[in-house]
Amino acid sequence: MSDAVTLTLTTAPTHTLVADCIAADRFVGLAAPAIAALAVTHGGRPATLGEFFRVEGERASVVRIEGDCPQVEAIGTGMAGGELVIEGSVGRDLGLAMRGGRIDVRGNAGANAGGAPPGAARGMTGGEIVVRGNVGDEAGARIRRGLIVVTGDAGRGMGKGMIAGTVVVFGKAGPAPGDSSSEDPSSRSARSSARARSAMPAPTGPPTSRCCCAT
Repeated sequence: MSDAVTLTLTTAPTHTLVADCIAADRFVGLAAPAIAALAVTHGGRPATLGEFFRVEGERASVVRIEGDCPQVEAIGTGMAGGELVIEGSVGRDLGLAMRGGRIDVRGNAGANAGGAPPGAARGMTGGEIVVRGNVGDEAGARIRRGLIVVTGDAGRGMGKGMIAGTVVVFGKAGPAPGDSSSEDPSSRSARSSARARSAMPAPTGPPTSRCCCAT
């Protein structure tokens, strides 16, 4: 057992790399060879995690990813516990349908961070995501519970269809934060007590006026 599992990017993907196998709670019971053998999809074709990342450490609930990974998607999908630290940027679907634990990104994240899988009614239901940069469109879409903090700017549709939970943006929010126009009436009814406030350009001080949140 190690203090942490470290994944170091050794081969940059030339196409989109879907790596939904990367989640801190999944690595607790896995040795390094088993982690390297986890399935990923590169450009629509099957591959293994070890073809792109060097794996150091094993059987730990703390995972560190070293390297800039803007083409790596779905990191932290369904994560229920542990800590995931990413030293660089990541692609879309970070923390998709996340249930617990903490993800800390020292860079930017793509669209749908903390959001819902296609066709699903709920996105993130617990845990924390901190992005120390910008996020793409629809961060926190259909979030049910949990916290997303963005130190930079957010794209359009931040908090779209939120049911509960909190999204805090220290920079600027794109158009239509908290928009529920695409929801069906039953979803809007469930959100009738929700409130959403667009992020404002950030002065110094606490981020009270720069929150998009629903409770």
